[in-house]
Amino acid sequence: MGPPPSGDAPMQTARSWLLGDVRPLAVGLAIGAAVLLTGGGIAVLTGAGWWPWLVIAGSAVSVLLMALTFTPWWLFGLAIDAALIVWAVRTLD
Repeated sequence: MGPPPSGDAPMQTARSWLLGDVRPLAVGLAIGAAVLLTGGGIAVLTGAGWWPWLVIAGSAVSVLLMALTFTPWWLFGLAIDAALIVWAVRTLD
């Protein structure tokens, strides 16, 4: 699962403000979000009609991950996820 973060890192992605040590869960959520968002991007490029659902799911998993390990450093990432969700939902109409 990779080396532990250094002590001077600006955030601790293995620790949750709510659940404590969540490194395995955080890694799983990160991989899941990456797979879903990559699939959504490929689906957009190929013109598949179901891409919004992958983008919404991937962004939701990403939001869950960032909320679980919240730090102010994640605010820009949360804004990106919100924009992706709005974009995907608007194309469903």
